[in-house]
Amino acid sequence: IQRPLPRLRGSTPVFPEDQGALLGIGSFLSFCDGIAEAVDGLLHGRGKVDRPVWIKMFERSRGSKLALTLPSRGGIPVFLKASLIKPLMFARCALVLGVITMAACTSRDPRFNGETIYLGGVKSRPKEEKRANYDDISYWDGDGVSGKPSIFISLTDQRAYFYKGGELVGVSILSSGREGHDTPTGSFKVLQKNQNHKSSLYGDYVDSQGNIVQKDVDTSKDPKPTGAIFDGAKMPFFMRITGGVGMHEGFLPGYPASHGCIRMPGFMAKKFFDNVGMGTPVTVAP
Repeated sequence: IQRPLPRLRGSTPVFPEDQGALLGIGSFLSFCDGIAEAVDGLLHGRGKVDRPVWIKMFERSRGSKLALTLPSRGGIPVFLKASLIKPLMFARCALVLGVITMAACTSRDPRFNGETIYLGGVKSRPKEEKRANYDDISYWDGDGVSGKPSIFISLTDQRAYFYKGGELVGVSILSSGREGHDTPTGSFKVLQKNQNHKSSLYGDYVDSQGNIVQKDVDTSKDPKPTGAIFDGAKMPFFMRITGGVGMHEGFLPGYPASHGCIRMPGFMAKKFFDNVGMGTPVTVAP
């Protein structure tokens, strides 16, 4: 027999089975206390419930008791009453809140730490750190198209647009310089091409066996430890446009993260590299 839902008087439910007692909304700790008591009762046979329990309402009644209405076979309710706060119940709730808080405060998002991730680094980083965001934007339609090449880069959109004779033939997502290492804006030209370029400024200090002694260093600021060797960050398909800044294959987290260079997916960096020449104009807009 399906029991009807309780009648409402104003905003407070009234259960006929509770002989007219009006129930107020319980606090969070009272809720935890009641749930734990209910589970404990079911496990130890106090209040037999032989089908999935539906907690219809939890509210704190007058005094310091918590009432939970749990329907069982035949529609006979089971009432469980527990003290408002018990040390054990409080400890359980505190533990759950502590775990949630710790999880929220220990984010591995690289935007909130000082580590720079290049092309997986000089020494391989864990796979989950090297994975770029899913890319359904980049494309290349320039094979077989003639015309003078040019590149337009939008830092706001984090996009690079490749033109041949004024016709758009390719678009690439990118990651430009992060705060404090902003990518310069203006009109530039390709000054150098190096397919297997390695940074002379950023990278790791390693020992003679290749083990990292100090990672993510800036040779202009970080002194080299005794006996260490500088291992520059890999920047494949490097296309220099000014100073130490250029376009190259690199890690793409979905936001500006470089030391000023313009990182691109590997297949797009290769397409750009293969289709530019010395002097190809590159415009970088904010």
